[in-house]
Amino acid sequence: MSQSRKTLEDLISRLEDIAEKIQDGNVGLEEAIALYEEGRRIAKECNERLNVIQRKLEIIDPSDIQDRDDDVDSDGDLRDLGRDNPILLA
Repeated sequence: MSQSRKTLEDLISRLEDIAEKIQDGNVGLEEAIALYEEGRRIAKECNERLNVIQRKLEIIDPSDIQDRDDDVDSDGDLRDLGRDNPILLA
């Protein structure tokens, strides 16, 4: 199944798996780099999907949406998504 067809929950679960493997330190350097690159791609996909969802919610009822500036860093990424995730911290 391609990434674009996986649910957001599936993608986040895969990110967690990748982070755990990298943090365990039981993978070689090349595998760690490949996992890191996969994680970055997945994190980007998650961020894009969350941005789309945010825009949809703002259209539905903008008064129910809190100020995004509180939850977004200078790159436009959500701060709370994987705060301790090494893939998202890089």
